[in-house]
Amino acid sequence: RAGVVSHILSCIHQGLFKRNRDEVSTSCPNCGDDNGHFSFNVQKGRYNCYKCEIKGNIMADVSANVSFKDNL
Repeated sequence: RAGVVSHILSCIHQGLFKRNRDEVSTSCPNCGDDNGHFSFNVQKGRYNCYKCEIKGNIMADVSANVSFKDNL
């Protein structure tokens, strides 16, 4: 899931997204859909793809990734 975090950040950095209030939509890092099915809520940190159903919380994913690296 660390790939989801880097994908979201990359799309935002490159301007490859649409924003509607707190929701940012872009291509899905899991299924590749680019029809706006993947969205990220900037206030809550949650992401979801309505096509392939991948979902999660960006903060939990980052925390899990950091904890894993700290234990190596």
